[in-house]
Amino acid sequence: MRVVMGRIELTPEEDAALTEAHIIVAERAKKENGNYSDEMLEWWLLARLNTGQSTKELLEWARTAPFQPERKLMRGYA
Repeated sequence: MRVVMGRIELTPEEDAALTEAHIIVAERAKKENGNYSDEMLEWWLLARLNTGQSTKELLEWARTAPFQPERKLMRGYA
């Protein structure tokens, strides 16, 4: 993964893993009644790639990471 002039460029392997991770999480969400946002998932997965995690690790996280419990977003500082 590289960022060039504000654009994220993925290798073909990263792009395939990102697509597969989306599919894995969507299927898990249906089975486990998981709460997730497709947009937030994309940011989460890209952040993992950006921090140097491998595509294998990315897919493992997609298979095992727990879903966020549904709750209201708090505003301001806690």
